[in-house]
Order: sequence, then C-alpha cells, then structure tokens
Amino acid sequence: MKHFTKRRTATVAVAAGAAVAMTGGVAYAFWNTTGTGSGSAAAGSSSPLTVTVAGITGLYPQQKTTVAVTVANTNSFPVTLSSVKLDSVTPTGTGCTATDVSLDSTAGGVSGATYTVTNALTKAGGATPSAIINVPIAAGDLANACQGSGHSFSLTFTASGQSS
Repeated sequence: MKHFTKRRTATVAVAAGAAVAMTGGVAYAFWNTTGTGSGSAAAGSSSPLTVTVAGITGLYPQQKTTVAVTVANTNSFPVTLSSVKLDSVTPTGTGCTATDVSLDSTAGGVSGATYTVTNALTKAGGATPSAIINVPIAAGDLANACQGSGHSFSLTFTASGQSS
C-alpha cells in the first residue's frame, strides 16, 4: 500500500508540476500583433462666389462714384477676397464707348483695372457669408449722344480660401 501511495504522490506531483509549467507558459506566451490599412483622400472643388452688382443711374461726364457689389461665399470653407477686376465694359446704346467707364484710379487701392479688397467671408452658424463692396467707378468724357444710354460691365472677384 505504501508503494501505491508513493505512486499516487508521484503522479500528483508530476501533474502539479505540469500545471505550473503550463500556467507559466501561458503567462509568457502572449502574442504581439499589428494591423495596417490604407485609405484615400480626394480634394474637393471650390464653388464660384455669387456676385450681385447694383446698377448706377444718372451717370454724367467725369463723375466719380461707387457701385455697391454684394459678394457671397457659397463654399463650405471661409475665403478672403483679395481683388476685384473690371473685366469689360459694353456700351448699351448709341454714342457711348467702352472707355466711358473705368475703375476710379484716384481711389486708394486701384491699379489699372484692379481694385484691392481685403474682406473675409467666413461661415457662421451655417449662414452664407456675404459682404457689400463699394467698387470705385469713374465716368469719362461721355459724349452728348450717350445721354439716356448706358453701359454694362463685368466684374471678377479673386479670393483665396482655407478650411478651418
């Protein structure tokens, strides 16, 4: 019977030793892992500014005035206006010429056909930001035959933007 007890004790000791070895092995046998992935990013597009030009009435020779221009930013990012250019002038009646209307060169910030502006149009609360810019206009020597006629003109605003 003693022999059986020794064998049983030996079996229990071996089993206990195996359990300790397995437990110790589990504690030291953790796995390291990593993961990688790829994605893509596509640049969006900017939308044109919305420009609304108020008309000038009662223009007379050598007059210097301003025309109110509303500029709205429809982009999802803020923009800063930097300049407005008088692109073209088209006479709408007889006796008028394209050179009758120009930017007022005596106004500050005017260089040739470009007027410098510095207005930031940022979005606030989802509203479309806009600004009213008073663009300096000068009438030249309007001919007598231009009375009652007029001119149409085209303005282009330049702006730069950056998402925030």
